[in-house]
Amino acid sequence: IMNSPKKGLTIVCFYYLPAILWMGLIFYLSSVPGLKTGADSMGLEIFLRKTAHLFEYFILTLLFWRTIRKQTKLPFKKVGLICFSLVIVYAISDEFHQHFVVDRAGKVVDVFVDGAGAILGISFANFLIKNKKH
Repeated sequence: IMNSPKKGLTIVCFYYLPAILWMGLIFYLSSVPGLKTGADSMGLEIFLRKTAHLFEYFILTLLFWRTIRKQTKLPFKKVGLICFSLVIVYAISDEFHQHFVVDRAGKVVDVFVDGAGAILGISFANFLIKNKKH
């Protein structure tokens, strides 16, 4: 019984905190006015920014995945659907947030790129689970 609060704190720190901190990083990056990569061409700039979106939400999906999977033991499809839903809601809120940042604009296309990152994250998690069983 004495270990219960300690165990709860460990679960929060190990499972929930990484996702919360990653969401905080995404929020911070979205708060930087006119954030650019410094690429020489507009094409490369766009490519790098969309790749960053994909990566950010790929990682967020994996962090959600490990938390939900560990805490609920739900089947793969349900965990994937929950992760995808959470990522899309956060992506929409992030793009909405950018409407209020100088030299930034919320873009629907970015939500689709973020969703693609989520799908890649779910696919990667599925790959890991299948390979772990073999």
